[in-house]
Amino acid sequence: MSTHPTMYTSHVISKKYIAQDTLEIHLARPSDFVFQAGQFVQVIIEQDDRQFVRSYSLSSTPTDSDIELCIKLMPEGIGSNFFRSIEVENTIQIRGPYGRFIYPSSDGSCIFVATGAGLAPIMSILRDILEHDKTIQSLYLLFGVRHMSDIFWHDRLEELHTKFPQFSYDITLSRPESDTWNGFTGRVVDHLYKTPREAKNFFLCGNPSMVQDVRKLIIDRGTPQNQIYLEVF
Repeated sequence: MSTHPTMYTSHVISKKYIAQDTLEIHLARPSDFVFQAGQFVQVIIEQDDRQFVRSYSLSSTPTDSDIELCIKLMPEGIGSNFFRSIEVENTIQIRGPYGRFIYPSSDGSCIFVATGAGLAPIMSILRDILEHDKTIQSLYLLFGVRHMSDIFWHDRLEELHTKFPQFSYDITLSRPESDTWNGFTGRVVDHLYKTPREAKNFFLCGNPSMVQDVRKLIIDRGTPQNQIYLEVF
């Protein structure tokens, strides 16, 4: 893989809302675009005779035929407004890949902790491991969002759990609004004591406060810093 990120021209294949403020975008994959699970691309946005750059993690795997992005929509964000208005078949410029949030080949178990769109690169890594690395005995994901309406890819997680028994997951809501929710409630850090202590690698991706709190907790539990991989959104 080239060490110098390259500019690519692509186009939108599909666009759909997967939660109230989250988009799943599929782009045509250029034939020479190569990346590792967990990396991200920059999207080039032209607006008012100015150029803006926004970064988005790849949720697709290196063997998928197209590029999948998970877009958290922010009020009046330049990138958010760009993706709100983009349509199928529209051209898009991307540059990359970038990032070191990459799974190291290992025979140890892994714990993944994600909040919100931080699930995107973790989904890429999870699928890549499960589909191609048969030595891993245990993978666990703890996924946190605020409300039930913020949950996305639940069906995808359940499908992975059914197909690969070595994978399990839990979802926690920090602001549950309904008595019908039977999963965890509270912040992800509140539930880490329930996770396996023998995990060799931890992958944390999401908002800065979550990443900082979880990192401190697992270091205090004795996890070496070189076994903790971080990506902050």
